[in-house]
Amino acid sequence: DEERGPYARRPTCLRWVSWVREAGGRVAGFSWSGRLLADMTKDELRLDAPPARSSSRALASPGGATADGLEDLRSSVWPLERITSKDSHQTLQLWSLLGRVPSIVEYYLYEHVF
Repeated sequence: DEERGPYARRPTCLRWVSWVREAGGRVAGFSWSGRLLADMTKDELRLDAPPARSSSRALASPGGATADGLEDLRSSVWPLERITSKDSHQTLQLWSLLGRVPSIVEYYLYEHVF
């Protein structure tokens, strides 16, 4: 099925935003809560903040910060339309961030395997 309409509002794009959020990240052009930045007021933008890191995501380190080296990526993940499987560096970073997200694994299994 072909999706129509503005890219940032298409179901596949919104699923991508949801997956990135589940990994503790934010897609460029979207808020930490997953809303399109263009749809938010200045006050809402000012209040937008990264989620608190849960102990399940954070490795033991001072201040509860993660030690996986992905914090820069988490703050601004590429929009889906800017991802290419031909870029091995990008693919490796995305795998490191998203490789264990339960809803991605579930989607893959139910949509492509079973």
